[in-house]
Amino acid sequence: MIGIIFQFGSEVIEVRIKDSNCYFRTSQFQNYATIDGLKLDKLGVIKEFPDLKDNKNWRKISIERFKKKMKELKTEKEQAEYLISDLSKYGYVPKYLQREGHRPVKLWMANQAAFSNLLVVGILLSLAVIIYCKVKNKTLLEVFKEFKEMISPTDE
Repeated sequence: MIGIIFQFGSEVIEVRIKDSNCYFRTSQFQNYATIDGLKLDKLGVIKEFPDLKDNKNWRKISIERFKKKMKELKTEKEQAEYLISDLSKYGYVPKYLQREGHRPVKLWMANQAAFSNLLVVGILLSLAVIIYCKVKNKTLLEVFKEFKEMISPTDE
């Protein structure tokens, strides 16, 4: 069993995964509900499944697709990773992960991923500037002045 705690605005949502079953609850309710018991937002479903826009059975079909996807994923860990990545797209921030009833562990994944991406971009940009300096045989200050002239509007 894996539990994941998300934050969506000021609301706290807990998701429990046991085998291929997924249970949800918010901080205001004590009992868990399967996806069948959740109130689904039609616009959110259409964003994920555009083909259901004009379908009268959009709710039933989207629930079936979710259940099918969860069964396709072999382990609870894969299911948890899928839910974290999928719900993160819609503004749900993963906060804690709990495995087999052990103490919840704080998730830094989202912040670390964003920081790692920025760090990689910064390193690549620095390397590009250094290579440009070597190729053009210019100092770093000369290159920055050149870049500034390229991006600054001209007074014509």
